[in-house]
Amino acid sequence: MPKQRKVEPGDCLSSIAYEHGFFSATVWNAGANAGLRSARREPNLLVPGDVVVIPDRRDKGVGCPTDQRTLFRRRGVPARLNLGFVEDEEPCADTPYVLLVDGARFEGVTDGEGRLSVPISPAARQARVILGVGPEAVEYTFNLGRLLPPDQDDGVRARLENFGHSCGGETGPLGPQTAAALRNFQVEQGLAPSGIVDDETRARLSAHHGS
Repeated sequence: MPKQRKVEPGDCLSSIAYEHGFFSATVWNAGANAGLRSARREPNLLVPGDVVVIPDRRDKGVGCPTDQRTLFRRRGVPARLNLGFVEDEEPCADTPYVLLVDGARFEGVTDGEGRLSVPISPAARQARVILGVGPEAVEYTFNLGRLLPPDQDDGVRARLENFGHSCGGETGPLGPQTAAALRNFQVEQGLAPSGIVDDETRARLSAHHGS
């Protein structure tokens, strides 16, 4: 019988599916989650209190000869962390980085667009990036699985902060610090600097953030 899993702070669909031994697409596309798909649109933008239905497992039989050795390969877990860095409206291209994710360490160089992409566990909770080397290095910390949808105030603030527009630590309804951050973002995007989250601003926040 399918189980129900209530979303807690820090959860995302990838981590919930991984916890129960499924690929995220299997859980997301289950018929019992049609209402959730309609409400959230994107699988990893769940809100605490949402309910995810975990489908029943299905046995899969595979025929193989008994007189020879058969190799089975386990499919990998398709989770990746994608980040992009910009300074003074220019991408931080070809910049060395060190990425620490729940104890795992990755080193590399950003691409020509200032981006990096690494495979991570769906259960990862925090990432720390040291961008650059020596005294010019800058450190960033990201809490994974905690991004709320852009139709919620905290989801708007999180995207603005990730774009480098500080909201002054505001919580609850959008206040004057968030309005100032919104105006800065709107100016960057060629929108009227109203400081209000209209439909076009919300769409730009989501599109440029990637979710």
